[in-house]
Amino acid sequence: MQLSFPNGEHRDVNFHTGEVTIGARPDMMVSLPQSDLHPHHASILSDRRGVWLRVLPNAQGIHLNGRPVKQLALLRSGDLLCFDQVRIQLRDTYAKS
Repeated sequence: MQLSFPNGEHRDVNFHTGEVTIGARPDMMVSLPQSDLHPHHASILSDRRGVWLRVLPNAQGIHLNGRPVKQLALLRSGDLLCFDQVRIQLRDTYAKS
């Protein structure tokens, strides 16, 4: 899978299994220091069961395809995540643009 940033806030991130951390801290895999995100706001986890968005406690302003996410959501290629003003599109790594 690939995390794509249509507005250019971050470079695209390819991942297969494991965890992609998202937040304002510089050691996050997706570091967005100019945003209003918590230091560690959320994680995207990929394993044999699928790809999941895990929202950390007290994190707000996350939407999946226009619907708010409070704790956990199953993700698929084509989904659009919104972290306040930051948009992240999930894409199949092998899909042609």
